[in-house]
Amino acid sequence: FRSIVAADRLAATGVGIDVFRIAEGIDPAELDRSLRRADLVIDAMYGTGFRDALGGAAEVAARAVAAAGVPVLAVDIPSGVDGLTGEVRGSAMAAYVTVCFAALKPGLCAEPGRTRAGSVRVVDIGIDPGPVRLHALDSDDLALPRRAPDAHKWTTAALVIGGSPGMTGAPRLTATAAARCGAGMVVCAVPGADAVAAVAGGA
Repeated sequence: FRSIVAADRLAATGVGIDVFRIAEGIDPAELDRSLRRADLVIDAMYGTGFRDALGGAAEVAARAVAAAGVPVLAVDIPSGVDGLTGEVRGSAMAAYVTVCFAALKPGLCAEPGRTRAGSVRVVDIGIDPGPVRLHALDSDDLALPRRAPDAHKWTTAALVIGGSPGMTGAPRLTATAAARCGAGMVVCAVPGADAVAAVAGGA
């Protein structure tokens, strides 16, 4: 549905559009022809509820787009990225820009989903959170610098200061989050004996 809306809007402005529906299967030769003349790929195959590995036509599309090198705009999250954990199980789209609806999804904050998402833009689509007030994080809220998954651990680092003897849960949680968000080396500075530091270091 999302891809059809995008195609209709672009076609109305005079942009040439090719639409591939993975439910109907994809002819690799036809896809290759389209990619050779394309300036942009809009990835709207799956949403944030995706938890599996891409297969069938979706995997064919992801591999073909990667090989073609055409810039990708992902809708909500790049297809193949787990919207909750950021994990990638097999092939996945690598977006230049991801337009995320309503609020930043967890899978866009943790690697490798963070790198696959490219530049993330959170947009308001009129969802009413009701009595619960939500803070819609944007990519600018993530203070840690981005580190490529294959870069050396010293490219970026984070120092976590906190805790007290017997109370290491908060710094451990923070250190784990920092590592998942792209920090290469994470160091916990906690008070107390060496045994306490060892517990915190187990994060």
